[in-house]
Amino acid sequence: MSDSPDSLPVEQVLRARRARQLLLAGHATWVGAITAILRAYDPAGVGLSRDPHEYAPEAESIAERLGDAASAGDAERICVNVFRFWFGPVTGRMHARLTRASQAIWATATADDKTIPR
Repeated sequence: MSDSPDSLPVEQVLRARRARQLLLAGHATWVGAITAILRAYDPAGVGLSRDPHEYAPEAESIAERLGDAASAGDAERICVNVFRFWFGPVTGRMHARLTRASQAIWATATADDKTIPR
């Protein structure tokens, strides 16, 4: 049996979703800060609509993993991997924008270490 989302039992998917919600519970401010940074730098060049939740799924994915980061380089690798998952190859302009966004995310995280989900 494959582990692709299409082949997983509904119960397993729902358990995984709930576990993620619990992991991020209490970190809405942190996810919001990452979302705002991503919107400001617009790494994927989506041209941002008025939707304030644009980049929220990516911000949640970054927030989940950022607790494992020990440096700005780690934060950048996390961001690149998340964007690779959501958007495909990260090259050129996207990579440059994502580098700047990840630096801002790391600066925010290290300014108040208690905001990083661990």
